[in-house]
Amino acid sequence: MLRNILGGLLGFAIGIFSVGFLGKMSQRVYPPPKFMDIEDKDAMAEFAANMPTKALAIILLSHFVGTFLAAFISSRIASKNKFFLGLITGLVILIAAATIILTMRHAIYISILDIFLSIVGLYLGARLGSAQEVVMDL
Repeated sequence: MLRNILGGLLGFAIGIFSVGFLGKMSQRVYPPPKFMDIEDKDAMAEFAANMPTKALAIILLSHFVGTFLAAFISSRIASKNKFFLGLITGLVILIAAATIILTMRHAIYISILDIFLSIVGLYLGARLGSAQEVVMDL
């Protein structure tokens, strides 16, 4: 039980860290204009609409990596229900990533692609992290 809790918390923390780290890399490579107010939703929407493709790719990659790592680490550390715990932990990161991408008002295809890639990362992380587990015991 303690390993499951530790695995979930550690997976969540590393998932959030990786999303934040890669997101900051995107901001360093492609910073917003210095005069832009980040609290202004219209200015942020315009910035999101005009982001370079490479900046969007880094953001999509960060969400994929974050869900993958969260699911993988929590599945790997857990003692029971590895796959299920990986899915739950990765799902929390997926919800956070989807919230971020949807509030930025990107093009709809970017939002759909981001959620799809996050789901793939979530599933792959949970599956690879629980490779030794055969039975899901609730």
